[in-house]
Amino acid sequence: MRQTVLVIGASGEIGSAIVKELSQYSYQFILHYYQNKNVIDLISKQLDEDQMLMTVKADLSKDDLDDVMMSIPFQVDIIIFAQGKASYGLMTDMSIDELDRLYRIHLKSTVSITKNYLPQMVNKQMVILLLYLPFGVK
Repeated sequence: MRQTVLVIGASGEIGSAIVKELSQYSYQFILHYYQNKNVIDLISKQLDEDQMLMTVKADLSKDDLDDVMMSIPFQVDIIIFAQGKASYGLMTDMSIDELDRLYRIHLKSTVSITKNYLPQMVNKQMVILLLYLPFGVK
């Protein structure tokens, strides 16, 4: 039986590169994006027809992620978190709203999505891969 990979942030450079690499194997994909539908369409065309299960559009900075994840009708075997929003500047110069948005995108969404799949993880081996770029200090 083929394993299903949920790629959060599949439309970004890292996420799309991961999908391209994994597409050489017999995985099926659920691709998450928020704004880059053109990239998702291009990735979908590069996959074999039986590899592409669905796309999921979701703003990770919002609180409705549980509903979005529950709408996925497939069992997920592997979750790859490659989401992210670049922010440049000093943290002290960022507004609380911007810090909150980054927190939701990078941390809260990861925990929320993982929480939805924990019951499945108890009964089988499931892989969760978190990819985060390091922060630099100037």
